Amino acid sequence: MAVTHHYTGRNSTTSATVVVRVDSTASVSVVCNGQTITQTCDTSVNDGNKVFEFTGLAAGQRYAYSITGATDGTGRLCTQPVAPTTAAPIWLALSSCWSMQKPDILALKLITAPANDPAADTPMQALHRECVANLQGVFMLGDLIYQNLNVTINGYALVPMTGGTIANSKDVNQHRQYWRAQGLTPGLMQLMRNVPCYRLGDDHDNDPDNSCPKSLAWYQAAYAGGIEADRAAYEVATKTAWADWALGNPTYRFAENRYFTVRIGNTELFCTDNIWERSFYSDTDSGSKRLLSAAQEEAFLSDMGASSAAFKVWLNTKMMISACGRNADGWYNNPGATSEGYQTQLARILSDSRFPSAGAMVVTGDEHIKSDQEVVANRFGAGGKYITEIAGGPATIDVITNPNDNLNYTSGVLSKERDISGAARRGDNNYVLLRILPDRVERYMLGSRAGLVYMGYISTADNAVRR
Repeated sequence: MAVTHHYTGRNSTTSATVVVRVDSTASVSVVCNGQTITQTCDTSVNDGNKVFEFTGLAAGQRYAYSITGATDGTGRLCTQPVAPTTAAPIWLALSSCWSMQKPDILALKLITAPANDPAADTPMQALHRECVANLQGVFMLGDLIYQNLNVTINGYALVPMTGGTIANSKDVNQHRQYWRAQGLTPGLMQLMRNVPCYRLGDDHDNDPDNSCPKSLAWYQAAYAGGIEADRAAYEVATKTAWADWALGNPTYRFAENRYFTVRIGNTELFCTDNIWERSFYSDTDSGSKRLLSAAQEEAFLSDMGASSAAFKVWLNTKMMISACGRNADGWYNNPGATSEGYQTQLARILSDSRFPSAGAMVVTGDEHIKSDQEVVANRFGAGGKYITEIAGGPATIDVITNPNDNLNYTSGVLSKERDISGAARRGDNNYVLLRILPDRVERYMLGSRAGLVYMGYISTADNAVRR
């Protein structure tokens, strides 16, 4: 028996979890804060993954953990603070779109304070140091894996789903291979062992590309000759593999999708699943076309309306407006793209009385290009709220430096990556960072080239970003 993977997951002010995976069934012990938890990790259940939950902990603390007898079996558990303070803000990190073939250098920066004497810190170095000391969560906004590879990565042989075979699409072990490889990505692996991490899914996590797992029309477009039985078997396989490797997430509201919420201090995050139940992206937009099922849409709006949190963040893995003129399967009906958009549902959500008009923002990913956007009131329909959207990612996959709209800005796009110079090394991989204070949420971008950049804040006055 060998422990192959471990990472930290959901927590509270008094509890924290670590997920451990083995390659053969065995008894495993994890030690933390004087407690030892021993359980059997069974490879026939959840691909050998098991949750170890430690309780009776103090709020806002960090605790070292170790896995008995494991090589490289140490990490750190965190409990949530009760609330942010000016002296100790809550920091959150968010990104999307990883290449398993590249190390995540930015992830390492999130757990490594500047090496210089703190007394000599620049303002941004001081903020970086504060972030490392107070990082309370990492939210991975989808596309953790791209299932188009025919190579061996981190010891796991991969076969393609995009451009692959019907047989492989239905093979749960082939889907699991990608998650096994992903869990050992250098940089991201270390971050996940030291900061509570939450996984949201986007289309590539359930490849083939632009996945719509419940749509036979989509499946047949991806796999010529596929029938409904093939699609249904694929859906079971890809969802089973996801479930095996997302045990650290909070409990999902529904069995049919991955919607969940997380309350951290004075901020609540609403994590929607825009993939598992969505309509085929090429369908004509209408009142019945959905990214979110009717049940998820209602739960999302009801939860937002009932939340007592001062700040509300919608973690939305699809762009409301395309910043690169290329997005093929998001909310926005991008002229010339294959998708007809899901704007009718978006209009309904933004105009609902339960959608907040103050203290709210959206963080998204997917497009491989950093951008900052605003959806003005009534943009997609009468009564629609004003809301801003900032895009996290790509974390490590190549940045789009040849956007279809070149240097033009679609209405609502305030800023975006737009280096089309042709230089050998260009594009800014990035994480969005949220610095949560008692009276505001500040937004930052941590970029591979630009470093830490301030992107304004929201308050409880309205949804506008101020600088």
